Amino acid sequence: MCARHDFNNALEVTQNWISDLMWRLRWHDRERVYQALIATLHALRDCLDRDHAVYMGARLPALLRGFYYEGWNPGRRANARNRNSFLERIHVGVQRDPAVDPEWLPA
Repeated sequence: MCARHDFNNALEVTQNWISDLMWRLRWHDRERVYQALIATLHALRDCLDRDHAVYMGARLPALLRGFYYEGWNPGRRANARNRNSFLERIHVGVQRDPAVDPEWLPA
């Protein structure tokens, strides 16, 4: 029963993050918000050195932590070291959706 509660809690926390972003962005498409969130988490992760990326990931809620680490290669050097490459990484992550302006996404 405890594992089920943990999973339900992780799911609820993630849904709350998405709902909060929907409200902040004034978007009505949960899938678009989810894609923007994951793209931003991956861009953040990829611009940090390994130790800082792990530190950041450890502070995320459980389900988001899994999404954050998905596809990560900790042996690779940080590759988004400047603002433009960080924003480009987000834009690529949302499949260059013209309705998503990475500069406008809330911090």
